[in-house]
Amino acid sequence: MTAFPRLRPRDVERPRVLCVDDNRDLADSYEMLLDACGYDAMACYDGVTAVRLAATFRPHACVLDLSLPGMDGDEIARRIVSLNDLPAPYLICVTAQTDERARRRCRDAGFHAILKKPVEPANLLRHLPKATIRAALPGPRAEGRDVDGGPASHLPDKLPHSPVPTIPSGDES
Repeated sequence: MTAFPRLRPRDVERPRVLCVDDNRDLADSYEMLLDACGYDAMACYDGVTAVRLAATFRPHACVLDLSLPGMDGDEIARRIVSLNDLPAPYLICVTAQTDERARRRCRDAGFHAILKKPVEPANLLRHLPKATIRAALPGPRAEGRDVDGGPASHLPDKLPHSPVPTIPSGDES
């Protein structure tokens, strides 16, 4: 069984992550996973709510589905980044789309990472320390550079499949 890292903040606020997907089970699963790992996560299911919540929840990171009814994830990302009084959060796109058009949409919207659905929990958690570091850096964070100084769009030409993790049944010795 995979052990997920748990944050142990003492005198620091928990990093906030906004999880947006119209598949309620998926958004809620991200929220439960992240809460269990020490993040302050909040799930919502549409773009209008996501933008409204971002203004008050002030996320350090956003996990956004690319294809949502009404307002797509790339538009949500643009609107959240444009909230003037907020530092730009670390943007993670989750999508089943793997074509060049989807990667271009993500790059153009300023996503820092793109993960192919179904997303392996460990793969999602691997990106969140960057979000926490990014949120602690001084100055504006919307200029398209990642924590390591490289381009913000770490979007591979081909998206690796993120397999669903297996959970032991409990009767194994």
